[in-house]
Amino acid sequence: MIKNQEFAGQLLEMMETLLAAAEQIYSCICEGDSDLYTQLSDDMYNMIVGIQAVADDLKEEENGLILPAAIASVRASLVRVSYFQEKDPAIALQKIEYELIPLIEEMRGNFYFWSCVYPDKEKLEQYYKQDVFRYFRNYYTEEAEKTGEYKYELSVVVIAYNKIEYTKMCLENLLKDLQQLPEEITYELILINHGSTDGTKEFFEQVGPHKQMDIEVNGGGMEALRRIMEGKYFLSVSNDVIVPPGAIENLYKCITSDESIAWVVPSTSNISNCQMLPSMEYSSLEEFFEKAEENNVSDPYRWEERVRLVNPIDIRRNGLYTKIPDNGYIFSRNLYAFPDDRTSFLYRKNGYKLLLAKDAFCHHFGSVTIKDGWSREEDNKVYTQGRLDFREIFGVDPWGTGFCYAPELFDVLPCDKKGTVHVLGVNCGLGSTPLKIKETYKEKHHNTDVFIYNYTQDENVLEAVKSVSDKAELFCGGIKWEADVTAFDYIVIEQGLESLEDLKVLRELFDRLKPEGYMVVMITEGELRSRIEESFAGVREANSIYTDRKYLYWKKGE
Repeated sequence: MIKNQEFAGQLLEMMETLLAAAEQIYSCICEGDSDLYTQLSDDMYNMIVGIQAVADDLKEEENGLILPAAIASVRASLVRVSYFQEKDPAIALQKIEYELIPLIEEMRGNFYFWSCVYPDKEKLEQYYKQDVFRYFRNYYTEEAEKTGEYKYELSVVVIAYNKIEYTKMCLENLLKDLQQLPEEITYELILINHGSTDGTKEFFEQVGPHKQMDIEVNGGGMEALRRIMEGKYFLSVSNDVIVPPGAIENLYKCITSDESIAWVVPSTSNISNCQMLPSMEYSSLEEFFEKAEENNVSDPYRWEERVRLVNPIDIRRNGLYTKIPDNGYIFSRNLYAFPDDRTSFLYRKNGYKLLLAKDAFCHHFGSVTIKDGWSREEDNKVYTQGRLDFREIFGVDPWGTGFCYAPELFDVLPCDKKGTVHVLGVNCGLGSTPLKIKETYKEKHHNTDVFIYNYTQDENVLEAVKSVSDKAELFCGGIKWEADVTAFDYIVIEQGLESLEDLKVLRELFDRLKPEGYMVVMITEGELRSRIEESFAGVREANSIYTDRKYLYWKKGE
């Protein structure tokens, strides 16, 4: 927060004035009033220069501000508008509506949060409850949600920061797939040049998208793109992704299959979060296209629900921005710290589903844009501090228990029961392990008759866990059992087993297993582990790539 709050208020007023003036110069161009346009644009330019004069000092005081990059990008946008005002008024109008205004709005939202809100707890509470909905808006989406009519079915966005050779490959293949979409899937193409200096701007102009946003300085307000999309759904594609034929249609089929689905990503190469497919190994792009053609056959049984997604390419339900403006939920001074986890948590907390579409495999070169000029030390700093910031704001560790299942466990845990399957999760954090059991039955056996019951002692994860559970409750002490479900095929305990006293709790839960049911516990090395191995027959071990703790699992009746 900036110490001189009076001065911060004055700058916010200047930004409001810039917004009003931007709308006025739009009217001037429409009405052909060149004199008034010149007067207003000169006034805007002088205000921008005034903000630029203090931007660096303010960022030094509050590092979360994007003000120097943002105001430089606003200034460059105004210069472009003035250039086209006489040469091509239609382009000038488009630049005002889809570039200048949203960049000013994004600058204002960021400035308000970091200069006037953070870290005051009372102001943060008000911000997340009210202010975020004022400062982060998409007016096109709001109107479409009221009328039920969207201009496009799909907004397709490609973001590029240099690496033009990757961008050209990305767009070449993306455009081919877009041309194959059914006629009813109308779309707009939006290209975002995020501070490139390698000819990306000129290349985008040659492509001729519906909208092009040129952000002069990298970090100057990329999230402004959320303000200009007019599609019912939006597909965001990083410039280091190659989209094969059929992938977009399969993603579209997935997200439109259920209104509770908020977010879908395809499986890709070079990605974390267990989103790669072991069967999709290849050594050339030619081989990739061949394998993608075999893999990318629409199959709802391969739409895997997840508690968390990462997204070099994704499709989302645009209308949710009116309810959950996720990019407005700022929590860290580094914009690259856990944005996927933030969106995942917010969607799930509000009852929406996240899906991994394994039938829409795409090639991902591997974050070439983000990694450019980023050292390992900087990388570690971003995630270390960002993790602490996330916990401070949301009360949850984004890399804590249950953020992703352990593939080593599912390499050995049998998921082969017939008929209805009941899964009990006890203190399973964000809930990945019980959910993976359910999704394994769906994909491998086409069995959707699997029910999850989650009980947690962590009130901060309860609402998010509800979205992946048939029943989820907070408990303190003993669990209250439903009369119709008192025995389970799987019981998973990932936290809470700390001492020998917990062995009694474990035995009580073990009694709730059905014959030949499986008990799965995560535990540290120590005396409790030894007693478990002594007390139960057939105890086996599985590692986890995410923690030093081990999984123990055993079958009732062995």
